[in-house]
Amino acid sequence: MRDELAKMDCLTPGDFATVKRQCVLLGETLTPDEFLAQLRQEHAVKPDVRQHRPLGFLQ
Repeated sequence: MRDELAKMDCLTPGDFATVKRQCVLLGETLTPDEFLAQLRQEHAVKPDVRQHRPLGFLQ
């Protein structure tokens, strides 16, 4: 699981908060694997991930 999180280099604390908020709103309890799947979805919709652009200082 740690390796998978490391691959999602554009994750922010806000992504974790978004997944947690969705759980609360829907009244769901996610397993760690389900939470990770939700984080993957949050990560996939980020423009920087879709376009595979490096950060400014890494260009």
